[in-house]
Amino acid sequence: MHCFAHQLQLALVVISKDVREIWQLYSNLNVIINFLSASPKCYAELNSAQEIEIAHKVATGKLNIGRRCNQVCTLQRAGATRWSSHFVSVTRLIEIFEAASTVLENIIDNAIDFKVCLEADSAYNAMISFDFVFALHLL
Repeated sequence: MHCFAHQLQLALVVISKDVREIWQLYSNLNVIINFLSASPKCYAELNSAQEIEIAHKVATGKLNIGRRCNQVCTLQRAGATRWSSHFVSVTRLIEIFEAASTVLENIIDNAIDFKVCLEADSAYNAMISFDFVFALHLL
């Protein structure tokens, strides 16, 4: 028998799948995460883009310097039973949104394989759509 908190998390996950906008958000989020995490090259480019973005923001004074600050983070897939994993997935993409969009743009511009270019373009278009960004920040 699950405790009440776990039952509540299970209910949130199930109910969120019944709301079309939320289901689309997590569907697009999974596509973006899967694409950016699929190959070591994409993963390395994402980390590099984050490092450049963090260095630029520190140099311009937009980020504070301190212990455990300004670390490169990774994207996390949403779990099937934990609402908290859905929340972490959303917040991580918000944190590295600019770096992720830069990597997707680079892949679109420089991809040799046409299929990879189309997948990156699809993920990028989903990522920059108003509905996606609005729902991302709403959650």
